[in-house]
Amino acid sequence: ERILHVEMSALQKKFYAWILARNYKALNQSQAGRLKGSAAAANRSSLMHTLTELKKCCNHCYLFPSGLDEAEKMAAVEENKKTTEQQDTNN
Repeated sequence: ERILHVEMSALQKKFYAWILARNYKALNQSQAGRLKGSAAAANRSSLMHTLTELKKCCNHCYLFPSGLDEAEKMAAVEENKKTTEQQDTNN
């Protein structure tokens, strides 16, 4: 087994900060997020075990209900930056 130390992505850093701040609202938002009953309960982050949640954030941040939404937002921002930079270099 080899351990590789790499920097966390921007999305992972955001979730890490939310977990440490116990920001339940941000962690539990989701695109489909208007689930009812036991489906909603199963989809919620309770943060009962903070260390486990931090590990999950570093390894699999898409397991949080808002993971996919945040990734899409960040991808759109990056795409806008690239488009702007290309336009600037062409001018």
